[in-house]
Amino acid sequence: MPAKNTTRREPWNPLLKGYPFSEKVNAVSVGAETLFTRLVAQADDFGNYYGNPKQILAYLYGHRFAAGHVTATDTGRWRAELVSNAAGPLAAIYEVNGAEYIHLLNPRRRIRSDVAPDERFPREPANIQEQATTEHVTRTGRKRTVNGSLDLDQDLDLDQKEHSSKTPEKTYSSAKGKILKSKVLERFEAFLTEFGDKRGKADAADSWFKLKPMPDELYTEIIAGAKRYSMYRASLKNGTTPKMAQGWLTSRRWEDKTEISNPTISKRDVSDYENAFKKETP
Repeated sequence: MPAKNTTRREPWNPLLKGYPFSEKVNAVSVGAETLFTRLVAQADDFGNYYGNPKQILAYLYGHRFAAGHVTATDTGRWRAELVSNAAGPLAAIYEVNGAEYIHLLNPRRRIRSDVAPDERFPREPANIQEQATTEHVTRTGRKRTVNGSLDLDQDLDLDQKEHSSKTPEKTYSSAKGKILKSKVLERFEAFLTEFGDKRGKADAADSWFKLKPMPDELYTEIIAGAKRYSMYRASLKNGTTPKMAQGWLTSRRWEDKTEISNPTISKRDVSDYENAFKKETP
């Protein structure tokens, strides 16, 4: 039983003394770092918390919001920084039943075996680590004189003396915080190039992310359709509004072959264009 007038327990959730020297932390803005520390303080024992920027604003920045210092735009921008941090993400976004949650990567919490864990939010997906890039850090294994190791996560120790020479993997964060990387990102950028209109890129990234997994046949069809639509857009009269990439993907317009009926574009032109593309595509 806890002592009188005391709380049941204080979770052990330390910020190590190497924290100020972390490459990840110093790569984000001061505002994003503030959000990170507030999430560390309020997330449950599994490192999960509300992910919607408005809920983050209401629960973590109530006083600041009342004083007019912070808005939902700020919390949304800071959240995106934590997720898409070039030096390595500090958090990842996931959804459960249409609601957004944020998961702190490697929150360093220690759950006592004699106390039920604090689990206030739906658990993160098992593969959430795969959605975020990893950062190599030093294995220092510093030891206490008593009570064992100073840092039980020795492979995640943030040490100021040594930093990785590995170039961080290129990533892109969508409007909803989805992380595109590796082949998914390469294909998305190739699509935008062929589509010829990169407006609304973040929203288009969400539509592209929903197409995972994408077979090679589907990717080839989308690229061919993007090329057709790019030629079709060039022939539109002034005043006609073309589709942006997000709407084009959401509407599955790569399946629509009607654009080639435009009098300024012949079917032969489109066929030649697609044949040339197929030759270039491995």
